[in-house]
Amino acid sequence: MSDTAAPAKLGELEHVTVSNDGEPSTCTIFPRNCSEEKLVTHWITAEETSFVALDRWQ
Repeated sequence: MSDTAAPAKLGELEHVTVSNDGEPSTCTIFPRNCSEEKLVTHWITAEETSFVALDRWQ
């Protein structure tokens, strides 16, 4: 991400959740309207064990 990049606004992100047999699921989040060239570097993936319920995060 460049220093001039603005934070994503609500609704500008997509996600894909993949269930892995016997392993934790993974969720990848990426910009909705990202070009293929930028998509290879503009994403983040987390495993199911990293997710925290919002009400427990406080």
